[in-house]
Amino acid sequence: MGIALTKDERTMYIATRTADTVAEIDTAKWAIRRTLKLEGQPVRLQILPGEKRMLASLIVDGAMSVIDLKSLREIKRMKVGLNAEGMHIDPKTGEGFISAQGEKRVVRFSLKTFERKGVIATQGSPDPILIWRRWSPIRRRRSKCPLV
Repeated sequence: MGIALTKDERTMYIATRTADTVAEIDTAKWAIRRTLKLEGQPVRLQILPGEKRMLASLIVDGAMSVIDLKSLREIKRMKVGLNAEGMHIDPKTGEGFISAQGEKRVVRFSLKTFERKGVIATQGSPDPILIWRRWSPIRRRRSKCPLV
């Protein structure tokens, strides 16, 4: 989703796709505190555990952006593929997934380094959440999952 809320619900982040920005909202005042210019049309946001960083999928740029929340600056960008959109993270395994719908694939990456760890080809419009459920940590030990 293009909206992310902190645990204390005092701050909301909104991806404004057509403006190429991410807005930080003070929910007590319902006012914009800061904005980050983020070329590539941000469409999905995911705050990481610890609430120091946030991920943004950039559908037009085909990338994933890593944002430092204290400075509200992009600190890293990883190319994923056309129409980067859906994201899923698993803090227990330290891994994340992001779809590249236009290239019919899902990219697996490290939540520590934000580097690519694997790619799986799909048949179209992949949803990394569905792939994660199918290849749960228990099943991955017994399977030949191409993501492992």
